[in-house]
Amino acid sequence: MTHRARRVVSVGLAAIPALGLGLLLASEVVGIDMEHAASPRLYLPSDAPAREIVIVLGAPVGTMLGWRMDAACALIERGAAERMLLTGAQDELPFMRERAAACLPPERVLVDDQAARTLDNLRNARLRFGVVAALVVTQRFHLPRALALADAVGIDALGVIAEGEPDLRGRLRERFARLRALVDRAQR
Repeated sequence: MTHRARRVVSVGLAAIPALGLGLLLASEVVGIDMEHAASPRLYLPSDAPAREIVIVLGAPVGTMLGWRMDAACALIERGAAERMLLTGAQDELPFMRERAAACLPPERVLVDDQAARTLDNLRNARLRFGVVAALVVTQRFHLPRALALADAVGIDALGVIAEGEPDLRGRLRERFARLRALVDRAQR
């Protein structure tokens, strides 16, 4: 390898940490903006205003998804929503349907199994199911991005906070997902 080639490689390798730090900083700035915009639209299940439908965003089957379903059923039980739209992957939906059956008859439960991303879930809610206003249930860390994407697809959404916090992997994933959401919104 020539001296020039070695120099290019070493400069390139040195730039990787700086790029990573830059992306992390950018995700923090985007996150602060999304948090600020979402803050007045966040509610606990006990005090969320009524909307016709509650959208439950999917997650891997486990405690976090269980808490989302608990929050959605609490909304139904107190009369804050009449219908539920379940969004998630094929392996998540049987669990979600079972949990929804505890608080709603099946004819009031809608299912979106055609998306793998929050943006696509919300776009489908708007285009396939005609949702124009909704309560969106997920964990606190996910709500700012979910509400920003709901705005982008034309849904007047309020966020309902389900219990639970992500692990380190989940927090990092959310940081980069917020950057992607910024790009998604810019392309609209």
